[in-house]
Amino acid sequence: MLRFFLFAFFSLLTATSPLAFAAPAAAANTSSGVSAVIRTDGAMVYAKPDFDAEVLTTLNQGQKVRVSQGTTGAVVKFHKVRVGPVLGYVAEIDVQVEGGIKKRDHKRGAGKGNKKSAKSDSKTNPKSKGNARDRARAEMAEANKKREKLPFAFTRYVGLFVGVAGYEEEVGGSKEKDSLLIYGLKLTGPGILFEGPILDLNLMLHYGAPKAYTDISSVKPSGYLIMADSLLLLPML
Repeated sequence: MLRFFLFAFFSLLTATSPLAFAAPAAAANTSSGVSAVIRTDGAMVYAKPDFDAEVLTTLNQGQKVRVSQGTTGAVVKFHKVRVGPVLGYVAEIDVQVEGGIKKRDHKRGAGKGNKKSAKSDSKTNPKSKGNARDRARAEMAEANKKREKLPFAFTRYVGLFVGVAGYEEEVGGSKEKDSLLIYGLKLTGPGILFEGPILDLNLMLHYGAPKAYTDISSVKPSGYLIMADSLLLLPML
């Protein structure tokens, strides 16, 4: 009986072990993307398809990587790239997709001399790739600037002001009125205190006491007044 159980155990282990070791190989063969070669030494891999995003790592010229077949980005195009455990985005100008148009042209009409001259040009003029990246960065910044240029009503403003405020209070059984010199801080626009509608907020300060307190006091009164008002603008339905 013991021999039977041992025989059954090793038979089951032998039958299932190929499946266990074959699964990773099958998963590795289904990796998406295309092969590419890094054209720029020190090419940066960004967390997002944006030159202002966090830099995750850098790549060396001639390094082979796997990138997405398609690109993303409004002005500058980026390929999604995986380098080891790092998944990010690399600019299209920094990679050469293998099997692309340029490589097919080299195979059809260009000789070894043209390939050597192209390599020598990239080595003798390393700034060309950097200039292209700077131009792409400038184009992206200009596009973002145009996109962020909002109408006047949707722009946030902060400023100081000086003015006169009417003050009314009941003192000694009678209503007293006075005009107070105020200094204030004004905030206008969306997202002042919270995200959402347009808000107009005023904070005002008057240093001193209203005239009514001076008339009823034997000594010169002192103090200050703090006032505030707000206006919430909501769209009409």
